[in-house]
Amino acid sequence: MPTRHHSIASIINRVVGISLLFALQTAFSPCFAQAPLPQGFEAVGKGTLAPKTKFLDEKNLPTSIDAFKGRIVVLNLWATWCAPCIREMPSLERLASHMPADQFAFVAVSQDKGGMAVAKPFLDRLGIRGLSVYTDPVGRLPREFGGRGMPTTFIIGKSGDVISRLEGSADWDAKEIASYLASLAD
Repeated sequence: MPTRHHSIASIINRVVGISLLFALQTAFSPCFAQAPLPQGFEAVGKGTLAPKTKFLDEKNLPTSIDAFKGRIVVLNLWATWCAPCIREMPSLERLASHMPADQFAFVAVSQDKGGMAVAKPFLDRLGIRGLSVYTDPVGRLPREFGGRGMPTTFIIGKSGDVISRLEGSADWDAKEIASYLASLAD
């Protein structure tokens, strides 16, 4: 039969344990605070690192997502023949212009087989000049990331982990999307 001393000690241990858990949760909850996923976005499993797949920058030099480590990456896979891709480009450009470049990288990668010779003039004709142009003329990124159509966008965290994805177009400068992305940078 437990003594009164053991019962009090047990209660104190529980109270201290609960208090410690509450203190840790309170102290670290801002680190994990995140706005809800915008409509159409789906979460990707924790610990899913972005593939190190190479694609080409504006100078036709190989690069990868690793080049943007330390920033939140909005990786948008698009093509000139994709009507929803074309519709969303202006709003993606507007969002990119309002987000701090030291915290965010907007990486719009054309999947056109003609590469930069097709993608750059096409965006110029649309008046899209605020987005850097990247190309993946052999289509490695959709295969490696598991993209099933276009446009498909992946949100990649500062450490290179894939956080979420969106299959289909978006109104990128909608408040819920900007809030969601801003919450990831905190």
